[in-house]
Amino acid sequence: MARERKHFDIDIRDLTEEYVDACARVHAECFPDKLETLLGLECLRDCLRRRYMKPQGDCFCRIAVSKSDGRLAGYVYAEPMRAVVSNSFLNRPIARAHLLRRIWLRPRLWLYVVRRVYRSLFRKTWNEGLTLHGRPDWEVAKMLGIHPDFRGGNVGVELMLAHERDARARGMTRVCGLIERTNVKAARLYQSIGWVYTSPDWQKYDVFAMHKDLTPAP
Repeated sequence: MARERKHFDIDIRDLTEEYVDACARVHAECFPDKLETLLGLECLRDCLRRRYMKPQGDCFCRIAVSKSDGRLAGYVYAEPMRAVVSNSFLNRPIARAHLLRRIWLRPRLWLYVVRRVYRSLFRKTWNEGLTLHGRPDWEVAKMLGIHPDFRGGNVGVELMLAHERDARARGMTRVCGLIERTNVKAARLYQSIGWVYTSPDWQKYDVFAMHKDLTPAP
């Protein structure tokens, strides 16, 4: 018997200062092993303000807010296509600044750096995003995060559809994203709204790409 999907009454809007801290905390909850989370909430908030808020940001962030109590239900980050598909939250200047400030105090950061060096030297991980070169009219959906209290419902789908509408309004013709092989739920969500695997041999990748071509805005 199929489990009934929950429905949450939400409002989707741009990220504002009011929700920066809540967004940082949900990000840390959803991605506990990412570099930005290991660097701490201060790093997350700094990056959200500098990269994901209008008008100064170079990326986009749409958030879902519960109409019943004003809580942050989730977010989706996006950015214009650059050299290759990327789902990195930080840029290098922000990462370097916070890493140099905190690496001496946090053993988990040392472990993260050692693991990255080990993987680069001794282990091959196949990331399809490193081989895909896009176009200026493509956009990348970088990360989708849902607060634990709002999972299993409509929040993720509505955020992704809102991102598609925004991308179309910006003149984009395709939205892309990278999914880790272990993240089966994300792949199923993307498929449910019409995304397809980018290459026929996607199964050979540990991190594979999906995309959806957009019809022109009316």
